[in-house]
Amino acid sequence: MKEILGGELDLAFKELNIKANKTFQSKHNNTDFTQVWELSDEDFEKICNIEEKDWKDDWGWWRSSDGSNILGNPICKIKINNNDITVYYDEKRIEQYIEDYLEKDYISEFKNEEEARNQLFKDYFSEKCIYKTFTEYCCNQWGASTEKNVCAIAVEIAILNNITMGELFNKYQG
Repeated sequence: MKEILGGELDLAFKELNIKANKTFQSKHNNTDFTQVWELSDEDFEKICNIEEKDWKDDWGWWRSSDGSNILGNPICKIKINNNDITVYYDEKRIEQYIEDYLEKDYISEFKNEEEARNQLFKDYFSEKCIYKTFTEYCCNQWGASTEKNVCAIAVEIAILNNITMGELFNKYQG
């Protein structure tokens, strides 16, 4: 079984006689990431073998991935769509956030720099890492907005949380 991220694939699967299970359909029209589908390995291979020139304009689009090359620590829980989820975070982004506050003499409120850093780390995840949607997390935390990159991150985060990509998008994309 293989999961893909896509949009407007219903007609393609009908015309190609592919038995696919739509596990996510966005309720919002303002996003490009509208569908997640499960396909058998054979049907996945079938769409992979269709050359770009043979893919019809009204068949929509799709992307798949085996994961991503996210570098980070999968140790933080954040809120996406008002639900807790374990995610990777960008250590450089957090370090810059902490350094910016330490320069503002934030450390004087604490016993030492380590205590200030620990509190800032907690503040970053409780205040700065609250996202309305999963794709907002991808874009704001990783700068990922293309279908290929969002799909790769979605696969990785789904694996990290022991859920399917369909479950991920249903709960965290809305």
